[in-house]
Amino acid sequence: MNRNVMAGTPRLKVAIGIFRLHPRGGLEDHAFRISSALCERGHEVDVYTTGEVSAEGFTTHVLKRRGFSNHARMQAFASDFRRATENRYERTIAFHPSPGCDILILGDYPRNRRGTGLWRRMLPRFITYAELEAGCFEAGARTRVIGLARRQMDMLLDRYPALRSRSALLPPSIAPELCQPERRSPDIRAAVRDRLGIEQGAPVWLWTGLQPRVKGLDRAIEALARFPNAVLLVAGLSPDSHRLASLLRTVELSDRVRFLGYMSKPQLIDHFAAADLMVHPARVEVTGAVILEALINGLPVVATDVCGFAAHVAQASAGKVLPTPFDPEKLIEAIAEVSGARNAAYSASGIAYGRQADLYSGIAAACDLIEADRLPQRASEQSMDQPASRLASSGIDECAFS
Repeated sequence: MNRNVMAGTPRLKVAIGIFRLHPRGGLEDHAFRISSALCERGHEVDVYTTGEVSAEGFTTHVLKRRGFSNHARMQAFASDFRRATENRYERTIAFHPSPGCDILILGDYPRNRRGTGLWRRMLPRFITYAELEAGCFEAGARTRVIGLARRQMDMLLDRYPALRSRSALLPPSIAPELCQPERRSPDIRAAVRDRLGIEQGAPVWLWTGLQPRVKGLDRAIEALARFPNAVLLVAGLSPDSHRLASLLRTVELSDRVRFLGYMSKPQLIDHFAAADLMVHPARVEVTGAVILEALINGLPVVATDVCGFAAHVAQASAGKVLPTPFDPEKLIEAIAEVSGARNAAYSASGIAYGRQADLYSGIAAACDLIEADRLPQRASEQSMDQPASRLASSGIDECAFS
């Protein structure tokens, strides 16, 4: 029997709104996994999105895409989601700022944050997103907000301090089955390299993502020019799905960049084994789950400090974190160190951290919060007090509640 049914948790009728479910990036993955976990707990879940999706366990409803710009489409989706779900569900959960929803699982940084220039505030795009945020964040709104990373929530609470009493921060939500450091074996490493036509002794970097500029692929390629023997594996993109062809021609590196296309998680784990380091010099990254996925599987990481999960790299001593503002020379230095004599030590530290730290409970924590009638005032009031104490002792405090 479902554990929550046994505990007497009422069966809830839940609506989840996310603009799209494909391609399946980090936010979409959270929506899928939370929806599935709620169904496993015995709740009835309807997902509202804008594209046809085949999924087991929950029902999907397709809302028509309206609007000619991203911000107009997001505004229309928020309005349509509210209209379609109003007074029909015990919980309405949005993955984008949607005024009137019960719970917002926030996947982005706030747009309307302190220090934004006057000229930007006058743009229709900014005005639209600011209005959507105000409907969820300002004093008087009833939406409870669940964040995914400390840096993200610090920005949000700096701009909307009244939100503190109805906000929470999830621990990471790496799927436990993705922790397979035993696959970082000489046999798998050699097999993947051989299939890709890479010499066994060549330095291999891995970059993964769906947004090349946002995730810093151009920075990685420019750094590759300084390492004549290195090969860069690009997961998530195919050669015809990006805009970096001119850069590759300019630096004459086409023969040292392998585009792997979309990869399943098991495939990606094998490529973690084949690589010597993950390079993730992102410009914007709320969390960066792939950083943790690499780390716990023994692949050292070089990431920028804008990544929400970069703190785990430093805490684990499993790579290097680059400070803001970004300096290309610092990236070169970090890559040289992490791929050098200490590479094996960085790898071992990441594997050990994956066994000790609570990096896997985020989905269960999100479901606990959705089931709760209100957010707890202290983490100790929730079933997540053990992960909170673990991370408090490590200095990261990813599970703290406001």
